[in-house]
Amino acid sequence: MAHRAHHRLGFWCREIGDREEITEGVMVLATPGHTENHASLVLTLEDIVYQESGGFVGHSSVIKSPCIVVAGDAIVSHSYYLQNKFWDYNSDFFSKERSIRSQQTICELADYIIPGHGTVFYNARRG
Repeated sequence: MAHRAHHRLGFWCREIGDREEITEGVMVLATPGHTENHASLVLTLEDIVYQESGGFVGHSSVIKSPCIVVAGDAIVSHSYYLQNKFWDYNSDFFSKERSIRSQQTICELADYIIPGHGTVFYNARRG
């Protein structure tokens, strides 16, 4: 791919394609619908070890290689996710069908979703 300079800010950048890794464990995912060129980020992490609250002292659990999708406005909020809704009130809204498909793709990949608005939540639809 061709490199292009962003002269005003003084750094080089290049186009990134769908499902292209931009650094280890971080992949771009095309999620059109909310806008024509909307994209999300897929983060694949190493195992996470955490202490369980209310349990025995020293008791911990492991989440094996969780996949987190930073969905942006492809999934605008947890409440929209629960209702299978998408945000289509923007003037550059692209497509209902593509919005639905993008949400399905995210739900196939993500263990956890960071929506465009709100906090991270567990993806109960995976699998």
